[in-house]
Amino acid sequence: HPNVWSFQYTFKGCKALTRLPAGLFDKNTVVTDFNACFRGCAKLESLPIGLFDKNIKADRFPDCFASCSSLKELPEGLFAKNMEAYEFSSCFSGCTTLKLNKFIFGSAGSGQEDTNRFIGVTAQMNFKSCFFNVGKNLNNGEGEAPALWSYAGAETWTTTNCFTGATKLSNCGEIPTAWGGEK
Repeated sequence: HPNVWSFQYTFKGCKALTRLPAGLFDKNTVVTDFNACFRGCAKLESLPIGLFDKNIKADRFPDCFASCSSLKELPEGLFAKNMEAYEFSSCFSGCTTLKLNKFIFGSAGSGQEDTNRFIGVTAQMNFKSCFFNVGKNLNNGEGEAPALWSYAGAETWTTTNCFTGATKLSNCGEIPTAWGGEK
């Protein structure tokens, strides 16, 4: 499709990448697909604030950071400007040292998640295995899952194994079994 721009597999498996520069994608505002863009970048430790802010048409992030086993934290609002995004399957799967941030999709500004965040997205939301084994190698209580199960429309989303294995999160006891929780 001529109007679809992609960074699919761009940095996949990069062995040297430890940090991303601020503004990395700022000049590529037409990019819509970040499928497996950083998949397997095992030394990638951090992401800059506003990484995808200029990519407001981006709608696909499957496997984007999968198996980035050294990734430690996510900036608040990582996907806040990506209002058309619907595909997050396996996005952070295997990020075993990641301290999850519940505000990666944005906040209501008062320290609460914006549970209406995905209203208006017309494609089928997919969070299958999105946070599979996230934080597995951390201490208990490090990081907090976004409470996606409480978002408007969540009952119709694909959520299989979304949080399976993410048992160290501070709110892991709140995650419903349909989302991969033990509850």
